[in-house]
This record gives sequence, structure tokens and C-alpha cells, in this order.
Amino acid sequence: MEVLVDLSDIEDIRLLTIAFNTYNNNSGFGSVWNEAGRFHVNITAVYAVNMVTDLQLNAAFPDGTLFRVGETPDLANFTVTSATYPDLTFEYTVNGQPLTADSLSKAGVYELKAAVETAGYAGEVTRTITVVDTTQPFLFADAEATISQIVPRGYGADKTDNSYVADFNGRDAIMAETNPETSSSNGNTYKWPGIDIHTSLSLDTLNGLKEMGYTTMIIPVYITDSDVDSLDIYYGPNGDKIGSVAMDQWVELEIPIDTVISSYNTTLSDYFIYIDNENAGNYITYYIGDITLIAKA
Repeated sequence: MEVLVDLSDIEDIRLLTIAFNTYNNNSGFGSVWNEAGRFHVNITAVYAVNMVTDLQLNAAFPDGTLFRVGETPDLANFTVTSATYPDLTFEYTVNGQPLTADSLSKAGVYELKAAVETAGYAGEVTRTITVVDTTQPFLFADAEATISQIVPRGYGADKTDNSYVADFNGRDAIMAETNPETSSSNGNTYKWPGIDIHTSLSLDTLNGLKEMGYTTMIIPVYITDSDVDSLDIYYGPNGDKIGSVAMDQWVELEIPIDTVISSYNTTLSDYFIYIDNENAGNYITYYIGDITLIAKA
């Protein structure tokens, strides 16, 4: 990791002091420690660079961020220049790998980066491109083992105990348990457990996906450990019922993309859907699979 310090307002470089303290506030150092309240840093070098602040992206490269497979920009046009430092050289990468002509040939999310590689200078330009295969479902929120975009929760401050489960009855999923006797959940979680969705997709991108023909969000839900035959699912904290889920089987719930768009800034990451288990009176375990968008006639 590099920390860049702007020197434009410093009149005498000899007076610059950069201080790092460890958790114990002494002069020692250690490795990066990812625990609450602790962060150790090992400094390997301190050096000054010229910040390049006038980097300009080639005007031939389009402004859009959403493209169909086969209709992506010509990466030969992803170049930058500096009027102040015209002799600079640059490193061009896609998701951290060297840029090639076919880097955007498959569906996915790509970060294009042009970074100054001339010694003594620093600066970069980035552009995020989403490439879509409109013949396939679009992965909106991924149930994954590291940082999942699907986050189980209870109503208000209610807390569920959740984890990643690979290949649960044919699907990778995020599992949430509401029983405080066997997990770290609290006593009220079982009544209205639900999920939030944490996604980097912007509202503009979601509207663009609608223009490409996507009409419906699909949310796979599996509920078990219940005494009832099925439970109802609701959209948002005050939304309508979107379906029922029978016990011990995957059920794909559908939400119109227009509904998601209309409440994108209020509901998506704040109690997106919930299970109405208030009257069942028992704890449940539920699983949420990858959430996708589809084009439905």
C-alpha cells in the first residue's frame, strides 16, 4: 500500500514529518493485523514524487460504462496524455492484468486503469466497464465466501448468525440462522428475518440493464427448520407480498425491475426483503442464492 502526501502547500520539505504509531503507541512495527482496534504498519520507504493532475483520456474512448458482449469499446483508444509532462510513459491494465485487445471479450465487470510508470511521477485514470451477455441472466448480487453482496439481517437491530455454504442443494448460498440457542442471533430475529443487498452497481447501470431488456429480479430462497408448510415473503419494510416459500425446497421469487429501480436508494441496502415468521413462533434457518436479473417475456 502507498500513501501519497500532497506537497503543494509545503514551503520547506525539510519541515515535513510523517509519523506512524502502532496500536501500543510506541516505535515498534509489525505485520498488518486485521482485528478490531489494531493496525500495525511496516514502513519500507518514504519518497517524494511529482503528482500528475492533468491526465486526459483519449476522446475516442466512449463515456459509457455498460456494453453488450461484442459491442465493447476498442481498447486501443484507452490511452492518456499529460500536457504538463508529455514524455511520460504509462502502464495499462484491466483488473490488475496487462491490457490486451480481447480483455473485454466476456461478460463481467472490469476496471481499466492507466497509471504513470515513469519514475518520480504518480497519477492514474480509471474507468469501470460492465460487459453484459443479454442472452444470459445477469448476476446482480453474488453469494460468495469472502465479502458477500447478500447480507442477512433481522428487523431493526435484530441480528442473525450467517455464513457461506457452497453447493447447498445445488446452489451456493448465504445461510442465516435465527436460533439464539445455537448461534449468535438474538431472541427476536426469527420473527422478520430478511436480507440487505450491497452492490456496486449504480442506479444508472440498473436503468441501462432495463434498456437492454432485463425485466425481472430472481431471488432464490430456501427455508427449513419450521413447523409450518410455507412462509410469506415481503418486499421492503413496508412493501407488498412478493410470494410464498414452501419448506425444504428452493423457490425463486420474482420482483419486477421497475420496483427495484423505484426504491433503489431507500430499500436495496435497508431491509430489501423479509420473511414474515411472526406468527409461526419458531426459529428458522434460511438460505439465499445468487440474485440475478432475467429478461422475461
